[in-house]
Amino acid sequence: SKFILESLKEGRRFDGRNAWEHRQIMVTFGNPYGQVEVCIGHTRVMCVITGEIVEPHLEKPGEGFLSFHTDLSPMASKDFMQSSANETANDISFLIDRVLRGSRAVDTESLCILSGKKVWSVRADIRVLDDDGNLHDACGLAALAGLVHFKKRDASFEGGGVNVHSEESREPVPLSIHHLPLLATFAHFETEEFIAADPTRVEESLSGGLICIAVNQFGELCGIHRPGGVPLSMQSLRHCIQAATERGKALKEILESALLSDKKKREAARKDIRQRYTEPVIGLGSLPAV
Repeated sequence: SKFILESLKEGRRFDGRNAWEHRQIMVTFGNPYGQVEVCIGHTRVMCVITGEIVEPHLEKPGEGFLSFHTDLSPMASKDFMQSSANETANDISFLIDRVLRGSRAVDTESLCILSGKKVWSVRADIRVLDDDGNLHDACGLAALAGLVHFKKRDASFEGGGVNVHSEESREPVPLSIHHLPLLATFAHFETEEFIAADPTRVEESLSGGLICIAVNQFGELCGIHRPGGVPLSMQSLRHCIQAATERGKALKEILESALLSDKKKREAARKDIRQRYTEPVIGLGSLPAV
């Protein structure tokens, strides 16, 4: 640890990155809408979005529900065997909820089927598969990507009841998302001689604290989260916000590229199925004589 701290003071990181450099990110969507896997370096997170029709809250009869739940698998890190794992999971869920639901990124009013009667309840289940630091960014990106990718079945209120249409009869409907809050996390150290963007698990353990900054694709600040730690100067905070703004633009491009790749893959699969069923069938009369 002493060697790593000395390297950080000299502007060098153990994995060869500079202070503001991020690790490689991979976003991979699964076959069901709303299933996504996000990798930041060796940190790996999966998110699954599901939806069910429920009765609305009495105080908000015209709004649906949106909830986030984080699970830290003991197989992802030996630290998750400790009781503090639940506290970390709750902290991540709270941050994502504040950033995505609190900033009105997702239109919960569009989840209403019939005011006061039936609404959609959308749930994001986030599971950490491998932990090598910066879980906030990985879980936040996985939740956002899952919500953007998710499509709920079209539903209508007919004959006093809710009719949920199949995917074959009606095209599923994507969620109404106003903007894309994207997280960027920085580790800072007691002397503030070095700030590390996208910290690894070792860097997090040696740091004086973390700061998570949410900025959307328009460069608007959506939230700042400080889960404890030593004080941070205004100058360092401004540098982090500036870096988070640039990071938000890069993450938006990564997300859009992954969505486009998934769209092309699905279109190719549908085209392949159509070709299989439209290929001419050889009749008995055209078979060669024996």
